[in-house]
Amino acid sequence: MQIDTPHSPPQTPTAPKLACRQTRGFTLVEIMVAIMVIGLGLASSAICLRIGMLQNDTARATSYVTQVLQDEAEQIRLLNWSALQNLARSATFTASETIQFPEVQPDKFVFKREITVPNGESGLLQIRLSAEWTGIKDDTHQLAMVFNYAENGMHDYYYGLRP
Repeated sequence: MQIDTPHSPPQTPTAPKLACRQTRGFTLVEIMVAIMVIGLGLASSAICLRIGMLQNDTARATSYVTQVLQDEAEQIRLLNWSALQNLARSATFTASETIQFPEVQPDKFVFKREITVPNGESGLLQIRLSAEWTGIKDDTHQLAMVFNYAENGMHDYYYGLRP
C-alpha cells in the first residue's frame, strides 16, 4: 500500500488497458473459416436439392407407369375369353388418353404386354404387363405387373357369353 506524501502527486487508479484483440476487427483466419463453413453448407444444400429432384422424378414416373399398367390390366379384365384369345401374345401398347401427367414425357416409356400359358395348362393365361423408362440421369427403370386369367373364371362369366 502506498501512502500519499506531500511531495508526491496523488495517484489515481488507471483504467485497465484494453487488450489489442478487442480493438481490432476479425482476423483473416476467422473470415476464411466462416467462408468455408458457409460454403460447405451451400454445397451440401445443392447436393440435397439435386438428390431430391432425382427422387421426385423417379416417384412421378413410377406413379405414371403404375397408373398406365393398372389401366391396361383393367382393359384386359373387361375382355371375355374369346376376345383375350385374339390378342397378340406379345405386343407393345401406349398409355390411354385418359391418363394425364403434364410433367411426364410419354415418349420416354415403353410398355409391353406378354400373354403366356403357364406350365402348359389349358384354360389359363398368364398376363405380364411391363414398362421400361429412362430417368433424368439416363438410368434405366423397370416395373412389371403379372396376373392370371382363367377360362370360365369370374371375368369370363361376367363379361363373356353366359350359358
